[in-house]
Amino acid sequence: MTALRILLPVLATASALGVDMLEKGWRTASGIATLAFLLGTVTTEIIASRRAKTAKLALESQRAEYLVTSFAAFGPLSNHMSLMAAAQTSRRRELAGPSLYAAAVAARSLVPVDGVRAALFYRTVEDGKDVFLPHPVYWVGRGDRAQSRFVRGEGEGIDVWNAADQGSQSFYPDIADERPPNMDMNRPRTYAGFATVPILAGDECVGLATINTLEPNQLTSEDVGTLWVIAALSGAILGMVGCKWPGV
Repeated sequence: MTALRILLPVLATASALGVDMLEKGWRTASGIATLAFLLGTVTTEIIASRRAKTAKLALESQRAEYLVTSFAAFGPLSNHMSLMAAAQTSRRRELAGPSLYAAAVAARSLVPVDGVRAALFYRTVEDGKDVFLPHPVYWVGRGDRAQSRFVRGEGEGIDVWNAADQGSQSFYPDIADERPPNMDMNRPRTYAGFATVPILAGDECVGLATINTLEPNQLTSEDVGTLWVIAALSGAILGMVGCKWPGV
């Protein structure tokens, strides 16, 4: 009975969060990882000590911390998206810019280490070739702007476009240890680890959400899960303005 009394609130939380994520159409990697962490913590506590009260308090503290962090990060983004949804079509494009910037801010704020940069890349065509370019406005973090450009079928763009076309992520927390096959290690760069996920509007990849760190192994799978959420919301924002990036 002790185990059930502790586990049932967690399962209820998992159900509520799961329904919420499904209703919003989010990628659920971040939610799944968080819930798995909560369940694992409770289970370990039960086995180790059987102290139900201690385990329950620990669980409530973790849940509260997660909810506070999530609200602080996603609150402004949610407000911007609500304004967009209620606005006339002619005004939505004006509101899309602040909403996308709020998405970049949310991505940066959920990785609690120094030297992080979050950036959104937009898809365009140059000289008849598909290319992802860093947006000149929608980036947040350390002072150096993103410099990479990813041309389909060329150099580093081969790996990036392959992942984008498959709707999959790229996650390399330490590029000195493991990196994409076509990454040019002779090119100067300021980051030691990165994650990239596609921004999808419907079935079309219209950009990338990226985050990188100065030091290796500072990004976790939970951070990548959060980045999926940011990318999904960015795609929803762009979908409301005909997939046209503001400011470019």
